[in-house]
Amino acid sequence: MTLVETLIAEPPPLRLNADGVLLVVGTRIPIETLINAYEQGDSPNQIVADYDSLHLDDVYGVLRYYLRHRQEVDRYLRERREKAEAAHRLMTPLLPSRDLRDRPRPHPATE
Repeated sequence: MTLVETLIAEPPPLRLNADGVLLVVGTRIPIETLINAYEQGDSPNQIVADYDSLHLDDVYGVLRYYLRHRQEVDRYLRERREKAEAAHRLMTPLLPSRDLRDRPRPHPATE
């Protein structure tokens, strides 16, 4: 491969799964995991150390994509958060109340 060929834009190491979640290629790690770690001050080396399925060049590729397309990625992350919050609001009334969950259960032998 020539130098000129290497300058042709390469797609980021991300894939969109069937649920619309952006994952790091070859892993089940969503982009927000890397972005959150980076925003909390973790270095790419630390991120790779924390997630053994990641490769350093992929982490750099995702972060480079994020930094170049911050508005689009931030919009995507915001939409994901909003969907998660909406799902949580829908499910919360269907879950047992804390009182029921925290109540001691009788031992099966005493029933």
